[in-house]
Amino acid sequence: MKTHLYVFGSGDCGQLGLGEDVDMSRKPRLHPFFENVRVTAVVAGGLHSLALAADGKVYSWGCNDEKALGHSAPEFAVGMVEGLEGKRVVQVAAGDSISAALAEDGRVYTWGTFRDSKGVLGHQPRGSLMQERPTIIESLASLRVTYIAAGSNHLMAVTEDGQLYAWGSGEQGQLGRRVLERHKLLALRPTNVTPRLGRSRVRVVRVICGSYHTLVLAEVEGNGMVFGMGLNNFGQLGLADHADRMTAELVDSAHWRGAIPTDAGAGEHHSILLTSNGQIFSFGRTDSGQLGIEVPAGARACNVPMPVTTMPGPATLIAAGGNHSLAVTDAGLFSWGYGEMHQLGHGPDEVERAPRLVQFGWQGRIRQVAAGGQHSVVLTAE
Repeated sequence: MKTHLYVFGSGDCGQLGLGEDVDMSRKPRLHPFFENVRVTAVVAGGLHSLALAADGKVYSWGCNDEKALGHSAPEFAVGMVEGLEGKRVVQVAAGDSISAALAEDGRVYTWGTFRDSKGVLGHQPRGSLMQERPTIIESLASLRVTYIAAGSNHLMAVTEDGQLYAWGSGEQGQLGRRVLERHKLLALRPTNVTPRLGRSRVRVVRVICGSYHTLVLAEVEGNGMVFGMGLNNFGQLGLADHADRMTAELVDSAHWRGAIPTDAGAGEHHSILLTSNGQIFSFGRTDSGQLGIEVPAGARACNVPMPVTTMPGPATLIAAGGNHSLAVTDAGLFSWGYGEMHQLGHGPDEVERAPRLVQFGWQGRIRQVAAGGQHSVVLTAE
């Protein structure tokens, strides 16, 4: 199977990986480096990106000010992450200055650093402020992790038995527990924050991290449910108010009318949700059109999940960036939201308030989309 990787949006910090001469791409651009690499997954952080190859190698490019790339190659060029030799990686995650890799044996490796509102927070409680190369998270080594996710400055891990672990910056409650200022370095160690719902057992299936909030997809007695925690100033948790949550709280499932939540995307202040019937729901900040729904004039937020009704057919893939959203249907790639850095891929640097088809001749079928702070990445296969 031949794969192709496309990038578009801002590249002023190297997040397109196309060299120092390319600081912007208004339309999707084929990445030449990956024409000889079979890519299986891509993720986009705030100012950097990661690509996972079929042989388990990890490649990175973009801003390396705080060591999020894990290699010594120039920021504007793609380099292979060093220190993962012999560890077959099956998943990657990228935040603002933090990166993570999940190995086939269920162990988690991270590099870079976490930040909070006061600056660099550190990488681990007892270690260097910035970790230049991947290092194992020892406190998770006895567990088998099956899924990882990254917010701007926090990481989440799901274990094979459906438990949820969180670490990093927890100032806004995104870790699912209250973190006192004097204990904030202790929050750099993973802690079990599996949501609770009475006496029912909650089994976490997937976790999605926004900049400062977290969405948890879980099963409770065979029923699919969504929990939200963290910053909620624009209603991005979907809980019908604007109060932050320090612990996970259940989102009312009546919004998706009996469908099962299968995936989600989370940006800086907005969230999107995909259900089993291909319907997209969005909630949170809307002043840049990132929800893709009609709202009253002057409205800046929607605090309950609302259906995105203008998609032509069911969606199969979604992603949320800083202030933009992506979705894939049989018709192609759609994007909406803030587009002044060309992260929507339409050419003009405009805000799109409803999903708009990206007019482009992709090679192969779109397999994955990733949305960063000001850039987007698309993976196709033929």
